[in-house]
Amino acid sequence: MTTKTKVLRRLLSTLSLGYILFFYSETMFWARWRPEDTPSGFVMTWLVYSVLAFFVLLMANYFRAGDVYSVFLVGAVFGWLVEGVVVQTVYADFPFGIVWTPLAWHALISVRWQ
Repeated sequence: MTTKTKVLRRLLSTLSLGYILFFYSETMFWARWRPEDTPSGFVMTWLVYSVLAFFVLLMANYFRAGDVYSVFLVGAVFGWLVEGVVVQTVYADFPFGIVWTPLAWHALISVRWQ
């Protein structure tokens, strides 16, 4: 396999996983079209989730996540990245926010079903 093929394959898998994570994390969470939603906002959010998906794939590969416990930990790190770095809701209801959305939603729903 050539280097160009490997890069294209990694890019497609990252964008695909980014869309899946975006779908389960945002679209299923809100479950309706909100007045502030725009198509360009959806594309930007998908690309942000794709950047995070790149790190999820790196973590899963590096730590050889193969059982339910390691996949849950990868999902937890993904949830903390989304809620702590991107939208910063993990700090809103401290300490409840540290565990609720990152672990109860992202680790269990967004990542677990992939």
